[in-house]
Amino acid sequence: MSRDLFGKLQAQRGDVPVQTAQINTMDAFQHEVDEIERNMSQVKFNVDELDKLQKRALNAISDSETAALERQLDRLTAETNDLNNHVSNQLKAMQSALRQLPNDARAP
Repeated sequence: MSRDLFGKLQAQRGDVPVQTAQINTMDAFQHEVDEIERNMSQVKFNVDELDKLQKRALNAISDSETAALERQLDRLTAETNDLNNHVSNQLKAMQSALRQLPNDARAP
């Protein structure tokens, strides 16, 4: 995950009001979907990394190695939680935007 996105997610940490996504065109809709898919892929990657780190922590030999792995776990857990919240907010914003479309503009 890039530092820019992580910084953005850190700034959004906590319950922030869900803003309505600007979905005025199919391109805008597809852009939102693509971003959500990228974020969900990152969540899956992070979960896989958390699994690896936890296994390494269980097999750590020294206290210093265990402590370092626990710090990595804490950081990645926080990052993943932030990303999960961000994806949830994106989905809520898309849902809200789609509800505001006229009925004839929605897919059958």
